[in-house]
Amino acid sequence: MLKLMNMKIYAALADVVVVVHFLYAATIIVGLILIYIGKYLKWHFVKNATFRIIHLVMIMIIAFESVFHIECPLTYIEYKLLSLAKMHYQNTPFIAGFINKILFWNLPNEFFDILYIALAIFILLSFFIVPIDFKK
Repeated sequence: MLKLMNMKIYAALADVVVVVHFLYAATIIVGLILIYIGKYLKWHFVKNATFRIIHLVMIMIIAFESVFHIECPLTYIEYKLLSLAKMHYQNTPFIAGFINKILFWNLPNEFFDILYIALAIFILLSFFIVPIDFKK
């Protein structure tokens, strides 16, 4: 009974990690889109230094991990929790399984290296196209 309850807790924690992982990835993509749209719509928050630097650091971490073939800590934690729950990532509940399909594509590692480096370049270019406002 206690073992079954622990397995459910591990599975629920793995679901939480999947959602956090998705939100991290979504922040990078949505942030990039908002920066470029915000330039033309004159949104002041897209020039916020804290937002922009954190955004850049987020993609640089991902690009670094990808290029040097370092497993993402969130992926590691999720898989470890699923292992403790005696589950496989392909057998996760609907929402976690759906998010995993969005996050993990069955493509060569080189594709992701190029994708993450390209995203990092677009985010870095945004510092020149939509300069940070240090006045505030």
